[in-house]
Amino acid sequence: VDFNRALPRFVKVLPVDYKRVLEEEAAKAAAAKRAEYNLPVVPGAKHREKAAKLQDIEEAFGDKAADKKRALVLDKTKGFMKYGRRSEKYRSVSTRIEDWAELSFRLNEDELKYQSARCMDCGVPFCQSETGCPISNIIPKWNELVFQNQWKDALNRLLMTNNFPEFTGRVCPAPCEGACVLGINE
Repeated sequence: VDFNRALPRFVKVLPVDYKRVLEEEAAKAAAAKRAEYNLPVVPGAKHREKAAKLQDIEEAFGDKAADKKRALVLDKTKGFMKYGRRSEKYRSVSTRIEDWAELSFRLNEDELKYQSARCMDCGVPFCQSETGCPISNIIPKWNELVFQNQWKDALNRLLMTNNFPEFTGRVCPAPCEGACVLGINE
């Protein structure tokens, strides 16, 4: 086989974390190169946009108490009736072939909270039975922790039954949703 003829058909695949490390190393190298020449930093458009948005000095600092008051308040007891299912939207193929980014647009924290509010806390959780999660994740408890923004506890809950939640969460076909009691009529 002539390797040089086959080479253009190869596709370079980088894991997300490896790509991030490469970008961080490139940024460090660029910063070191700038420091070597010791040129003055000219503020770019990003700095001007941020400065233009600020009206007061108080806006430059976050107010955790005010942010908590504005936090999303959802109904967990009837969430499965009030909120529709949230799913990740796939990016178009034409844009995906141009970069190394994710295949889909990830759900933000608010959307994840809506999705976790849909858990019914039913008496017999089929989602964690043999027809649901094949690795026996405790889905209702995990959903509750996500709903309460207890991300570290939610991760620890997954690590009890799953050695690779960051991997399986990306490729899982979600049989728990098909096994859900809510799946009987929706």
